[in-house]
Amino acid sequence: MTAGWPVADGRAIHARADPYRVTATLRPYQREAVSAFLVGGSGLVLLPCGAGKTIVGVAAAAAIGGSTLVLSPSRTVSEQWLSAFVGLSNLSPERVSAHARSIGAERVMIVTYHAATTGRVRDGLRERHWDLVIYDEVQSLPADVFRLAAAFQSSRRLGLTATLVREDGREDEISALVGPALYDVSWLELERQGWIAPARCVEVRIPEAPTARERLRYRLAVLKRLLAIHRDDPVIVAGTHVAGLRRAGEVLGFPVLTGQSDRGEREAVLARFREGDIPVLGISRIGTVGIDLPNASVLIQISGTFGSRQEEAQRLGRVLRPAPGKSACFYTLVACGTSEEGYAVRRQRFLVSQGYQYEL
Repeated sequence: MTAGWPVADGRAIHARADPYRVTATLRPYQREAVSAFLVGGSGLVLLPCGAGKTIVGVAAAAAIGGSTLVLSPSRTVSEQWLSAFVGLSNLSPERVSAHARSIGAERVMIVTYHAATTGRVRDGLRERHWDLVIYDEVQSLPADVFRLAAAFQSSRRLGLTATLVREDGREDEISALVGPALYDVSWLELERQGWIAPARCVEVRIPEAPTARERLRYRLAVLKRLLAIHRDDPVIVAGTHVAGLRRAGEVLGFPVLTGQSDRGEREAVLARFREGDIPVLGISRIGTVGIDLPNASVLIQISGTFGSRQEEAQRLGRVLRPAPGKSACFYTLVACGTSEEGYAVRRQRFLVSQGYQYEL
């Protein structure tokens, strides 16, 4: 299916005798997003990174009141959903589960896309009828390995994302699998209202170098200078090329988390960064989507995934959590005389369409 809306499930959502409610106060646009979903039926809610899409999902689930399945991009993000349901609603913790190996009587079940489509719970998820399925980072859904999750039976579907773009051009399939866009608000509009931090985007050109080794040396010199400028700020150093990211961490003395970091180490390092014990943190692609680092105010991107607009926007989103007096900085390092120059132009298109401008 490449066009049209998903087949509607006409079965009614039956009110339960044990409703629950959100205990946190929603922001005006979050209330509007939930209302748009409840009125419009299945579909998509688009909010900038850092704007609180998770609480919109929790509020939508509470309003529906029935069984909810949440699909997330990673175990770390699943844990954040678990914390949100427990901390932002009066739903009993025993009624929420994450990473379960079997399907029980949970009111809310949270699993990763990978586990839902390839793990031992897949068949159980498909056999159960859900009142609501929430697709977090819904832009992942058209991927061949994940689109099986669109077959789960549900009365309602809610897709959440900040970036409805895919580099393979399959973003149109998202509406076919979940439903149309029901609510969308621009990034700069929420910045104007003070709900996300203002951000300065800067492209830093690295001089041409005769060899890859010299290019890395120049890159590390620029990174060192930027870290010195922001010595008093919590900084994320993001990189797709793990070897270069690790080398930067070794030379400049900051910890680096990659897909090979075990869960315990990852959680401990992230907690220390959030608490301010670690001033600079290196993160590979595992930190691109969903990881909540509200104190970060500077992100320096030393390498990226070709011309990925989605990755560019998601990385900016890591530093947009608002705080009094906060102004975020987002740096992209681009090596002159390399393919990075062309990739940078493509990567910046989504954010430019949202009203951001890049300084050189």
